[in-house]
Amino acid sequence: MQNQFKSLQKNFTGLLLAVIGFAIVVLSIVLIAKKTINQDVQLDRALQLIAVLFAIGDCFIGFRLYKKKVLELRSSDLSAQEKMTAYRGASIVFWSFLMAPTLFCGICYVITGNFAFMALYAFLLFAFGAQNPFKSKVALLLKLDGNDVALLDGSLGN
Repeated sequence: MQNQFKSLQKNFTGLLLAVIGFAIVVLSIVLIAKKTINQDVQLDRALQLIAVLFAIGDCFIGFRLYKKKVLELRSSDLSAQEKMTAYRGASIVFWSFLMAPTLFCGICYVITGNFAFMALYAFLLFAFGAQNPFKSKVALLLKLDGNDVALLDGSLGN
């Protein structure tokens, strides 16, 4: 059996690297071009408000959905494999909720050139990085015992 923890970790790392890569591209576009698409102050302020509300709202909604699913999985009678599959889905949804406002901030930075958007981008990126699905963290969240962890780790047969 494939190591489920490493598989989840690869998903997370891939998303993290994609968002870091997007930040590099966005910064390069603005710094190399040395101009922005729009210098309108009113648009800049409106986008700042939208970005902050979007970030707060999406993070709140994503965390609530994730927490609800984890609590549901903790108290369920599902097998370790089924719990892990459901946890992977909940994690990907949560990560998507964190990534959407991050990418929006990057686009807003290209449009306005306001570095405040990249500061929010960095904050959201760190918040995403804190969600790293370590084996011990997943085992604790899902209330998996040693045998379940060994089974998902691939060190025990079916």
